[in-house]
Amino acid sequence: MRVRIYLWFLTILGSLYASDGGFRFASYYGDHMVLQKAPERAVLWGYGPDDAEVTVFLSGGPVTNKAPAVSVAAGIWRVTLDSTEAGGPYNVTAVLQNNHSITLTDVLFGDVWLCGGQSNMAFTTSQVFNASEELALASKFPQVRIFMATLEQSYTELTDLAGVEVPWSVPTAELLGGGDFKHYSAVCWMFGRHLYKTLKYPIGLVTSCWGGTPVEAWSSPRALQHCDLDRIKGFPMPHTPSMYLSVWTNSVLWNAMIHPLLNMTIKGAIWYQGEANAEYNQKKYSCSFPSMIDDWRMAFHQSSAGQTAPDFPFGFVQLSTYRKASLSEGFPNIRWHQTADYGFAPNLRMKNTFMAVAMDLGDTMSPYGSIHPRDKQDVAYRLSLGARAVAYGEEGVSFQGPFPNQVLVNDQYINVTYDQRVSVTQSKDIFELSTYRKASLSEGFPNIHWHQTADYGFAPNLRMRNTFMAVAMDLGDKMSPYGSIHPRDKQDVAYRLSLGARAVAYGEEGVSFQGPFPNRILVSDLYINIIYAQRISVAQSKDIFQVSLIAVLVMCTKVWCSVLPRRRVMECCIR
Repeated sequence: MRVRIYLWFLTILGSLYASDGGFRFASYYGDHMVLQKAPERAVLWGYGPDDAEVTVFLSGGPVTNKAPAVSVAAGIWRVTLDSTEAGGPYNVTAVLQNNHSITLTDVLFGDVWLCGGQSNMAFTTSQVFNASEELALASKFPQVRIFMATLEQSYTELTDLAGVEVPWSVPTAELLGGGDFKHYSAVCWMFGRHLYKTLKYPIGLVTSCWGGTPVEAWSSPRALQHCDLDRIKGFPMPHTPSMYLSVWTNSVLWNAMIHPLLNMTIKGAIWYQGEANAEYNQKKYSCSFPSMIDDWRMAFHQSSAGQTAPDFPFGFVQLSTYRKASLSEGFPNIRWHQTADYGFAPNLRMKNTFMAVAMDLGDTMSPYGSIHPRDKQDVAYRLSLGARAVAYGEEGVSFQGPFPNQVLVNDQYINVTYDQRVSVTQSKDIFELSTYRKASLSEGFPNIHWHQTADYGFAPNLRMRNTFMAVAMDLGDKMSPYGSIHPRDKQDVAYRLSLGARAVAYGEEGVSFQGPFPNRILVSDLYINIIYAQRISVAQSKDIFQVSLIAVLVMCTKVWCSVLPRRRVMECCIR
């Protein structure tokens, strides 16, 4: 989509309409809109002739509210209403000093949430599982109002949106199912619907998203500079469709689709993105994504004159599983970087955030490609749980984990007890643990451990027949004077190699040179009991077993886990 030449003038003058003295509200105010409720104060602005006075007032609702008159400067007027409790409907009227007035009707006060990201956020309600049932629910939620910005880009920061795809509207099946990846966002809509069912007051949803776009396009130059990305102008990966080429340029969507919204008072934001960064600036994502959140918070707070919270709640969706048997580390790494390399949210780097886990929602049969799973219902519900806990402080809402809080070991089993009830589907697939250097963030050794076995995780296997492997992951030697890469315990290495040779090369029976492998998994609502095929000797550690069992929890088909204590305990990379 081309960048329209007149948008540059929009930045300088505020609006083409304002330059000729036109009197109107900005593009994202309209009939049926939702304004942010108390305790915050809603900001309203628009265009008018210079030096004229504008007065804005509410009428028709439970209370009246009149803002002090303001003068138009550089073609723009702006007022901040008194805080107004949730409810309505109201009429919002702006009056020019010559008694010319414009009125917006059916205006509600509630919570306003911004929905951003790429194609999985743009994924339309008509594309999800059970779409007809979802669309039929539209008429049952008239107080959940929807708005969507037009796809546009700009090389300069715009004052107002260049266009509106869906003006503020009461939801209908036609609006929610307006074409594949067109409108309206399934995740955004269903998230708002869940919030309304809990909060029982109006919810306003503002969608601004574009498929196939990296985080750099949505980030301001300030945020990019913080991660040393400001000099990278945007170079998409090979085979990127030509329709997406220009939107890979730094900040073009921040300029056109986020910056214009900054005057709006919002409650929070949700985000579904990361696929485009699976290969592009992947290693920087643990900086670029949190920095984008920080920058959005600062910009919305300042531009709304302090009405939007400086740390407004920000929810995001963990990327789902994508391609089975893929050797790419892109998606696993991005999942990790989505949390600033903590593995969970909120965390010390990403405070007041929440994450909807989606690794178990893979959809290999999706007609839109497995990168676009159709189960957006669970995604939206999980986001709503995070919002209830983090944004609204509701106690007792389970939106994280489960996390193990006790590990009991004997010579035949490991019993892992969790801090909350768990529902587990057993899987025939196994997980493997690997260690190298404490606190290392390198993926090199964990990856090589896996690739040494042709990605089977053990030897011999179908690809590497008549081979044997001496496990050495437990022989790390951080005190080695030759460097930790050269552990001194070669005795155990040689002995284990000899066991493999006795079993494989010489056919000696009863020699234990593999495993141990789990042969039974017993599950209750609070623990997972793994029974092994042979006796085991395990030294308990606070650094192991925490995330590895996610292999069982999410029924993944191919897993490797690496023990990295700095990452809290264990990363599980699921393809």
